[in-house]
Amino acid sequence: MMFVDELRSAAATLEKAARLWRLASNPAAAPISADWLRKQADILDAPIPPEETA
Repeated sequence: MMFVDELRSAAATLEKAARLWRLASNPAAAPISADWLRKQADILDAPIPPEETA
């Protein structure tokens, strides 16, 4: 079971990295600062409220 939890954690990390990469590499977006990317990473790290998962 521990292996499955580690895989889920790794998958979540990869998903977060992919989302940040898409945000950072979007040519239509304004230039993105490192501070903005850090803020987005913090938002993506926040737990999902229970009402959104029900």
